[in-house]
Amino acid sequence: MDFLKIKIASFNCRGLNNEIKIMQLRDYFTLYKIDICLLQETHFNTKENLDKLNIYFPNHIVICPLSETKSRGVGILINSSIVDEDNLNIKFFENRIISLDFKINQTPLTLIIIYSPNLREEQVKFIEELHYFLYVKKNLIFGGDFNNSFEVNSDKGLEKKWDDLNKLFKLEEAFRPLENEDFHYTWTNGHHFSRIDRLYLGKNKNSLNLNYSECISNSISDHKIVISELSILDPFKSRKFKKNSDWKLNEQNLESKKIDKVSKESLNDLLQIIANRFRSIGHKIIQDHQTCSIFGRRMHDNIWLLSDMIEDSNKRKKELNIILADQQKAFDREFIFNNIKRIYNNSSAKIVLNMYETLSIIIKSGIKQGCALSMMLYIIAFEELMLRIKLNKNIKGYKIYGLEEREIKLTAYADDIVGYLRDKLSIELFFHEFAEWGEISGARINREKTGIVDVNNPDPIEDFKVLGVLFNKKGISPKNLENVIGKINQAIYLWDIPSLNMLERITIVKTFLLSKLWFIATFITINKHKIKELHIMIFRFIWNSKIELVKRETLILPFENGGMNMFHLESRLKTVSPQTYLYIRKNYQRDFYQLSIKWLKFHLRDLGLKNFNIIPYGGDKRLPVVYQFMIECQNEFKNYDKKFCEKNYTSKKTY
Repeated sequence: MDFLKIKIASFNCRGLNNEIKIMQLRDYFTLYKIDICLLQETHFNTKENLDKLNIYFPNHIVICPLSETKSRGVGILINSSIVDEDNLNIKFFENRIISLDFKINQTPLTLIIIYSPNLREEQVKFIEELHYFLYVKKNLIFGGDFNNSFEVNSDKGLEKKWDDLNKLFKLEEAFRPLENEDFHYTWTNGHHFSRIDRLYLGKNKNSLNLNYSECISNSISDHKIVISELSILDPFKSRKFKKNSDWKLNEQNLESKKIDKVSKESLNDLLQIIANRFRSIGHKIIQDHQTCSIFGRRMHDNIWLLSDMIEDSNKRKKELNIILADQQKAFDREFIFNNIKRIYNNSSAKIVLNMYETLSIIIKSGIKQGCALSMMLYIIAFEELMLRIKLNKNIKGYKIYGLEEREIKLTAYADDIVGYLRDKLSIELFFHEFAEWGEISGARINREKTGIVDVNNPDPIEDFKVLGVLFNKKGISPKNLENVIGKINQAIYLWDIPSLNMLERITIVKTFLLSKLWFIATFITINKHKIKELHIMIFRFIWNSKIELVKRETLILPFENGGMNMFHLESRLKTVSPQTYLYIRKNYQRDFYQLSIKWLKFHLRDLGLKNFNIIPYGGDKRLPVVYQFMIECQNEFKNYDKKFCEKNYTSKKTY
């Protein structure tokens, strides 16, 4: 094939108000035959300075807006012989982004140049703004000064945001010859070296190709001039056609080939699209007993209901048998339609162990981890069993009293099923329905892992786990907090690296050490003794010592006030409970929160509860501790903002 060759350069020039610098830039253009140049930090704040650039580059189109600050300014110089000046479409943003749409030999191109901010907070907002410019762009060339030398597949903060941006818009960096040491860095300052000047190409149909060609140190700036060669397929040159023997004439084979191509190149996208379509109607076809992968439902619903039911059963001395059903076979491809079978049939996986991959393992059944579609398919197939149990009048569920009397027989989060039954006959019928459904579906009960807990039985039982939370016959087990503290200690041991500075240690505390604590804090209250214990662990890790050189009150201040942006643990924990309270207010009509109405009756009065006077009040004898704490927290927040309950607060905003 025949290609046109265009040389594109990216250069942070550190200001072009000096006429000598402009002359030197012209000489580099002439020497390296540059067709297009992306300029950063032009510092043009008057038209007189910009006119000098036009004088020294008479054969180039100059696109360079004036900058209000000397620390900014981007521009483009483009050879007028390769483009039509009348057909340029230009967009600007804060003298940090220029988007240029143009054509070269009838090939449409989009050129986006950026000069990214230095500060982390500004750079995060800048990345968000880039989405608008990159959206639905074809034949995209994207480059400039990124002020970040991120790594591919990074999972850390700002680097991850850049990596996610590249993956979302399918940007690939120009090919870099690794053996050439000139390309190892593009900016230097004393002993600091970094590769922050780069060029990217949007994914295309092989009509474009971008390769780095030169990386030039210069006397103008501490940044190198990064030059790449863009190859454009010439549409006017003759192209060879495939021989007849290359084509498949069998329509069925052609269709099969098309499906195979989609499944190999865009499998995840295809699965996500189908899953999103299911999810948009999931709440209409899947009843409220299933909370997984359905919009507006969450795993916390199941945990709250189970905790409230155990509390209610103990108070009212009503029989409650909790069925913890575990399946041997949670997914079977016999339920999948023909086009989905193409994706799942003969699927395989590999295990990575110590940097080595095993041979492929054929997956015959089970929910595929990381697959967007598998879970939706499973819960749709599983809904039949849920309804069979629910509609069987001989199966007696546990009755709760909130807005009205309701009978709860079972709930599920994916394949984690929990039954709430009143008598032994109901237990037998529950498993009978499961067995009958299993004859059709191939699903089987795992008898070794399935358990039955009689809440009112005086005999002691071991703690049992539901959705990662330990329960006992009185409710949520205190062992949950002990386990979390133990895991925090283990994590501290793993992360206690001497080379980490204080800011890095605070970031680790926020992101890794306490993530499990926020989850379990949703369902329990943590006393001051445990908070003190957690404080000691956290601050010893932060300071890497028992001695704290700065007051904790100072550390929690934001950076601009002289602090380290650390959080106040007790206050942060207090924000978790009001979030649950606001969620209950929005979902009070659902089965999961009927017992919550019983505990919070007088605190939900403003919602206009139906039959308010006959709703039983559970707090006349002893209000559960977790609800006591919830009421205390929401009253405290109401003192700060009387309209607290009317607003959509995130945990971060509340804190």
